[in-house]
Amino acid sequence: MKTVKHILTSVFLVLGLVSFAQVGVGTQSPSTTLDVVGTNHTTAPGALAAADGVTVPRVTTNMTDGSGATNGVTAGQLVYSTHTSSTGFWYWTGVTSGSGDGAFWDPVGGSASGPDFTVGGTSMLDASGGSADASSDQVNNIFIVSTAGFGSNTVTLPTANATNRGRVVLVVNSLTGGASFSITNAYNSGFTIGQGDSFIYICDGTQWIKG
Repeated sequence: MKTVKHILTSVFLVLGLVSFAQVGVGTQSPSTTLDVVGTNHTTAPGALAAADGVTVPRVTTNMTDGSGATNGVTAGQLVYSTHTSSTGFWYWTGVTSGSGDGAFWDPVGGSASGPDFTVGGTSMLDASGGSADASSDQVNNIFIVSTAGFGSNTVTLPTANATNRGRVVLVVNSLTGGASFSITNAYNSGFTIGQGDSFIYICDGTQWIKG
């Protein structure tokens, strides 16, 4: 008889686990794997209550690429950073930085501290000393090299990190006399942009890639 009871108990436990394959918070009728409803939700969404919401793990770590943030475990895992340089929600992409300078956590929907990307914003670069540095530029997306020394010169685009990941810029050579330049923080840093040429560059979070 005890054996029968044990079997029945096991069956009920299994059935219970199956019945709770969908979990509801604030509802006894979850419609998805995890269904969370607000305080004022009845048969339809209601007004916001102060305690409504879901709180994810909060961390003090700087989540930007190159900061040394530790790798995540599962792609899509979510945290909220309180660090002044990365305040906001960040998710783990599932890959590590190609340049070895930190884990790839991306901001959800962009970052408040990210680039002020103004379409048509133009920066005139002076490479008369042999180089021009735009690494700190978080505003412009058009870079025109108008002055440079003779021969080959170098230009550094905005720092290639997680904040600028996905940013697109146009680089223009408006020099005369056959002067050219290369992009120091590009994937192919040896490629030279000749007089009159222009190219699109896209940031992948670690470097700029010519389009």
